[in-house]
Amino acid sequence: MVIKSDRISSEEIKENLQTQLSELESLESMFCNPGEIRVEDVCTLSDIKNFANNKSRYLPQYLDLTINLLVDDLKFELCVTLPHEYPNVEPEMFVRNHKLNKSRHVQLNKDLCEYIASLEKGEPCIFSAISWLQDKAQSYIEIKEKPTSQKVEKNDRYIRYWIYSHHIYSKTKRREIVDLANLLHISGFCMPGKVELVQSYWRVCKLKIYWPIKFLICIIRHENSVV
Repeated sequence: MVIKSDRISSEEIKENLQTQLSELESLESMFCNPGEIRVEDVCTLSDIKNFANNKSRYLPQYLDLTINLLVDDLKFELCVTLPHEYPNVEPEMFVRNHKLNKSRHVQLNKDLCEYIASLEKGEPCIFSAISWLQDKAQSYIEIKEKPTSQKVEKNDRYIRYWIYSHHIYSKTKRREIVDLANLLHISGFCMPGKVELVQSYWRVCKLKIYWPIKFLICIIRHENSVV
């Protein structure tokens, strides 16, 4: 794809990508053990290097990283997507941990997004996100979950949402959509393309949990009530 953008110039993108590459190099020097950090698509990384070094005029896809952290003997997976505008805009981040229940899982990601949004734009922030996670992650873990009663609400109903989203290049982001849906027991499908189509079928009580997730930036929404 030849670069075309009304929001940002080619030179600005190159400068941002060079910053991203420098940050990645620093991350790799810190997380140097096998499996600690992973670039999801090495071809994309090569394309980014070529574009940043004026060896290609084709705009690369976004850089996707996965950083595996050990916090108090608990494993956390931090998935990061860096848009071309980063560090002048926020990166997209998502945290996973198998011991988190669904409400704390969503709350952790919401709080992380709010923390990232509070930081000054124009500076790399992945190290800040890692430090925040290392300081805060333990407090989201429930060692023993309290049993919840299975109450059926009288007004509980199901709805179907047809969601038209911006084109999602990132394989990591697509996986996040599916993983969160599985966590909340939401059925449906996600069809990549231009535009992205997500059809989800859920109980109304799950709506407030799933919908605010940051990567679901949608331009058209359609709702069907299902009896």
